[in-house]
Amino acid sequence: MLVYGIPSGLVEAVPFDPETGEILSPDTAAAPPANTPAKPMPSTPFGTWLLRQEKRDDWIGGLGKAAKADRSFPKAGDPEAVRHRLSEVGAEADMFEALDAAEIEWLCY
Repeated sequence: MLVYGIPSGLVEAVPFDPETGEILSPDTAAAPPANTPAKPMPSTPFGTWLLRQEKRDDWIGGLGKAAKADRSFPKAGDPEAVRHRLSEVGAEADMFEALDAAEIEWLCY
């Protein structure tokens, strides 16, 4: 598809204020509105939640089983702490994919 004679994949969206129609600078567009509350994180730490998933028959269950077998697994850790631990032990790519899926599910929990 062409947008003003330019392939649409090359056209960059320009952030603007929908109320005023004013084009925003990159600094203004990146900052969230001041009165927007931060989304709360799930109350159960990610590491603890992941350990509870060990009985599942999918990738997340496999990751939970591996986590339970690891004495240095960050039980109270966030997804980044678990990602770091997987890197330390040289985990395969599919474990990182399972971690990504688990993180999304945990955030919805």
